[in-house]
Amino acid sequence: MRSSMKNLFCLSALLLLVSAPEAQDLHVYDGFDYGVTGTNRGVLNKKNGGFGWAGPWIGPKNLQDFAGWWKLDGDVKDLSPLKADGTLVGAKFSTDVPAAIKSWSTKSLAFAGKPDHVDLSAHVKKYALAGMGSISAWFKTAGTGAHVIVAASESREASREVRLFVEKGYLMYDVRGHSNSAGSLKSLALVNDGKWHHAAVTVDGHNKATLYLDGKQQVQAFQPFFNSLLFHDRMAIGRNVDSGGPQWFFTGLIDDVSIFGFVLSPAQVASLAQGKLPPLAMKPGAPPEDGPGIRAESLAGKNYPCGAFASRGFSPLGNRLKDNMMANRFFAKPLDMSVDATYYVSLLVRREDTTASPDEFWIRVREDNKSRIFIGWRNTGAFFCGGPGGFVNSTMIMKPKTTYFIVAKLKTGSSTPDQAFMKVFAPGDTVPASDASFNGMGTGANNWTVVTPPKSKNEKLNKIIIDPYGYNSIVDLDEIRVGTTWDSVTSLTFGKGCHGASIGQAGFPKTGSTSCAVTLSGGAPSKPAFLFLGLNKDKLGGLPLPLDLGSLGAPGCSLYLAPFQGFAATAGTGGAASFPVSIPNNPFLVGATLYWQWTSYDTKANALQLRFSDGLPMPILP
Repeated sequence: MRSSMKNLFCLSALLLLVSAPEAQDLHVYDGFDYGVTGTNRGVLNKKNGGFGWAGPWIGPKNLQDFAGWWKLDGDVKDLSPLKADGTLVGAKFSTDVPAAIKSWSTKSLAFAGKPDHVDLSAHVKKYALAGMGSISAWFKTAGTGAHVIVAASESREASREVRLFVEKGYLMYDVRGHSNSAGSLKSLALVNDGKWHHAAVTVDGHNKATLYLDGKQQVQAFQPFFNSLLFHDRMAIGRNVDSGGPQWFFTGLIDDVSIFGFVLSPAQVASLAQGKLPPLAMKPGAPPEDGPGIRAESLAGKNYPCGAFASRGFSPLGNRLKDNMMANRFFAKPLDMSVDATYYVSLLVRREDTTASPDEFWIRVREDNKSRIFIGWRNTGAFFCGGPGGFVNSTMIMKPKTTYFIVAKLKTGSSTPDQAFMKVFAPGDTVPASDASFNGMGTGANNWTVVTPPKSKNEKLNKIIIDPYGYNSIVDLDEIRVGTTWDSVTSLTFGKGCHGASIGQAGFPKTGSTSCAVTLSGGAPSKPAFLFLGLNKDKLGGLPLPLDLGSLGAPGCSLYLAPFQGFAATAGTGGAASFPVSIPNNPFLVGATLYWQWTSYDTKANALQLRFSDGLPMPILP
């Protein structure tokens, strides 16, 4: 019976996810949407109110594995599946080609400066969401100015571009987008010697960029990729365009320009530079594990009794950042500080380094280069919070190798000052159901750990940046969530059960998983129970959800989802039940959310003879 139910669920869940795209309405890139309760519901989105990151920060590639190969053998066609064919302007073809690739290259493209270029602007949107990938090209130049090999830009802005280029004789990679940058990557040797050189840059899912020259690694730094621009409209080989018009025209020869939707390994870069294999032969491998990496287990439930996270994390994989390598994500829906609103951010964090003087660690919620929420600790270990009114240090010191649960709150106003608050929970602390009892700053259970001075700011915060600020930093973090109520970032469930019924989850809802379950506690002992799977939690037909069941004979109870499928169970003598869930092994399900709610048969509960649990969102993980 149980096995047949699991098989039925596999089929029904698959049909659900294919037929209900609105259930996959994500509000942050590489993230998931979840329920928000309270009076601020709807501030972040009309239907829902919160978003978070469920898995490792290496997210979808958003590009085909092979995303561009302009061989430049007599034409400017793209030989990749994207078919991003260019338009040739001025440049002439040459029979001078790199010796390493003579087996497949018979021509290169010669650029004599303005107006010579290959216009790719008609296809720039195909690359707009790419948050990780690689670029490679062969080039020969004797120029001393700024010369673009390949670039994408926003032509209405003065300095918004992604560019692989040569400047003052050095190979460089630089991004001046809408996310933070740690400066240009620059080759160790001059390249304007009139000889052929191979250039490559890779950018991983944490925006760690690596520059290569002639197959050898030159330098690494925090630099994003195409998705750091929000309004791409120009792309070209051999030039850039900004608000001042076309610029940085290349002088010299370019051959075999390639773009990949994955991070080339050092061996693959070397193979391209040596001409051993053409770009078409490059295949994606495992994500790199150096720099910002991935832990083998979640921080949730490890040394941490918080009710929201004790049973499991949203993801079995935490995230590790080290050595001054930042990571960032854009919000798909900005946090507007010009309205009367309250925003919350929560996460689990742990400092792994054991140095006597640890470097600072910052989490920053920003608009472009304006940070308005800071969460972190000083090099003394003291927690601090920053807001519109400045920074404030706490008297609480972070211990190494200890998992903390942090909740930050930002109150914004249209005519009143904005203010930031932060509460840090150590292992053993109780996380209350509300922050209503918090008063002032201190170390007590009812104090905020940090409170910043009030000050008015009206930006729209559109990104979050994780920043180990130094080279002695090893930081583990997990389960970053953003919402509009305390409950939305501290609880797994939404709504409130009646007559003691409560829903929970065991295991991880990953594709291919057979070990996940939806649990019931507080059901009627030894009585039938019924589990609803919902299509959505916003509407039941034409009725808005949640639906108050008082008029149906169940006062104080609510229906929190639109039932799509139901499954029967029997509660044990303690009123507990568990229903196993199998997730189809289908990557297209990642990012969708299932909704669950239990009912428990109880003749004494009310006229409807049912107890109802709270609701449970279940985002499907990779």
